[in-house]
Amino acid sequence: MGNPLIVVDGVIKDISVNSISPEIIESISVLKGESATRRYGEKAKDGVISITTKAGSVTTGDNPDIKVTVYASEQKEGNEKMTIVEELPEFPGGGAKAMRSWLAHNMKYPDEAVKAKIDGVVNVVFVVNKEGKVKNVEVIKPFHPFLDAEAVRVVSSMPDWKPGRQSGKPVDVRMTVTLMFSLK
Repeated sequence: MGNPLIVVDGVIKDISVNSISPEIIESISVLKGESATRRYGEKAKDGVISITTKAGSVTTGDNPDIKVTVYASEQKEGNEKMTIVEELPEFPGGGAKAMRSWLAHNMKYPDEAVKAKIDGVVNVVFVVNKEGKVKNVEVIKPFHPFLDAEAVRVVSSMPDWKPGRQSGKPVDVRMTVTLMFSLK
């Protein structure tokens, strides 16, 4: 038996289920057998894990080591609370792809973690504020002090972003980045 097909918000993704932050998952369903292949074809012969994310969530899977998830911080406009932002923040030089490249280039595998043969995944949440500054960087679920510290360091050192906007006004947007530290 191979790996199941991963579908996020109706789109087939080449990512691991473990790379999706639990905070953004609304629901998960599993399709097996004929119902899976009828819907997705032969590539679903090993089953399908279908994930629906909460409103305003976005996942990307272009780089196997760095995943990006964004969701709007709760905003208040008048008496209404908003969880979706009209225009997401943009990393300088090309959005999510440029950010993944920047993180991969600037991330340093801690020497202590290499010596101790520690590898794993660290999910970091942060806010791109109204001025485009990265603020409130923290690890969602601590994994290992060496890797957690490096993940916070590299995310905290990101350059200023173009801020997200709602109704034409800049707003704070909460984002999650998944960094995979892997000894190969």
